[in-house]
Amino acid sequence: MSLRIECVVATLNPQAEQLAQPFRLAEKGIEDYFAEASGGDIELTMNYAGVDAPLQTGAGAEPFDLNFVLDDLLNNVDAPATKIALILADYWPGHDLTFGLMFDVGFDASIGAMRLPREGAAVFLSSIRSNRANDDDVVLEAMFTAIHELGHVFNLGHLEPPPTNLMSSSQLDEPYRDGYDFTEEQRFLLRHCSTEAGVFPGGYPYGTLGGLVPVGDYSVQNRAGDPRPFGLELVVNMDQREFFHFEPVQLDVCLRVMRGVDREFLVPDCMDPGYDAFDVWIEDPHGERRRYRPPNRYCFPRRERLVTPRESIQRDISIFGQGGGYTFRDAGVHTIWAKLSLGGQPLESNRIEVNVLPRILAISKMAAFSETLLNPIHADLLFYRARQLASNETVGSLEEFIARFHDCAASAHVHYALGRSLIARGMSSGTRDKTVVRRGVEHLRRAHDHNRTSPHERKRAAEVIRDTERQA
Repeated sequence: MSLRIECVVATLNPQAEQLAQPFRLAEKGIEDYFAEASGGDIELTMNYAGVDAPLQTGAGAEPFDLNFVLDDLLNNVDAPATKIALILADYWPGHDLTFGLMFDVGFDASIGAMRLPREGAAVFLSSIRSNRANDDDVVLEAMFTAIHELGHVFNLGHLEPPPTNLMSSSQLDEPYRDGYDFTEEQRFLLRHCSTEAGVFPGGYPYGTLGGLVPVGDYSVQNRAGDPRPFGLELVVNMDQREFFHFEPVQLDVCLRVMRGVDREFLVPDCMDPGYDAFDVWIEDPHGERRRYRPPNRYCFPRRERLVTPRESIQRDISIFGQGGGYTFRDAGVHTIWAKLSLGGQPLESNRIEVNVLPRILAISKMAAFSETLLNPIHADLLFYRARQLASNETVGSLEEFIARFHDCAASAHVHYALGRSLIARGMSSGTRDKTVVRRGVEHLRRAHDHNRTSPHERKRAAEVIRDTERQA
């Protein structure tokens, strides 16, 4: 018995390339690749009557935008999912070398929200255009990327050459000219799509295959080849160590050269839980260990960054939320650490402990505090910092929260998230709304000057203010 799945093709941005339909690679339709590889177990139908440019902006496709459109396109309730989506967008902000990604489950603070894993994929056509020599190569890369990302929807991992296959990471300089096929191991998985939750869309999370034999490499170790370089250390920290599960706390991550080592290191730019190479681990008060679950999954990073004794790689992760909802399920002391694969054994960070306060304490003593932060629209804005969520009503409500709870650490994060969101909203509007941008800059200034803002968030606030004023 085969599984019938409709793939809705949607164009997200007006700037996205217009590709000839139906989509084909080497004279064969996308649906044919999955039908043949699965032995007919997957009946994929391409529906090209999806959404036409719902985002009238040239600012790229933000994480919230993609998840919002995905939810709007699909109405899956139970697994297996009967509809999946292929979203065509222009680029992924800050990741101009990212050609595509797969959706796992977006963050959703709504109580009882139904979210299924692996429901869709995105292809970034402007990024492909910037890295391909001619129109034919753009189409070739776009079609390869579409099949590759849909392969992730069916829970296929990366498998790097040799031999070249449809789950190989794209080359930076030119598209593959052959190797448009799935391997026998990948075909084995696809042939079980109709019966196995480890394969069909909406089943197990990405990377979990259940009782099936794992296929592919869910790390970058076979890309690196060499042993992990000595001289680098991974450090995690949280400025706020005690909080309620709904507070917008950040995990600061830093990759730096060890003290006493005077060398430089060129490393993949992959310090994000969406990459296979980087994991955040959490141990709860009961001793259960689990990976932090990112909302989106990216392919192997094509950009490299230099780490020197004077310059580290830093980033912050909105650790309070993850794919599917809030990260912390229970009150009590949790241990958090990170792992980064650079070849050989993963580089493991220090471990920090945090205390998640019982929610009943917030309800009884700080009702207004918890009600504001638990509002799903507010929580989404604090997690995604997205322009679409910065409505006047939402901004006003959060500004009232800041005025009432100014001295608490949550207010510092609210200032920061509002600033990022308002600047994105003002800069992406057709005429560039300077009033909205100035309001966003003011919130970032207050975040920068707040005594509860983390050092990394303070640094990022200053960088965004500088960049915004330069563009104004």
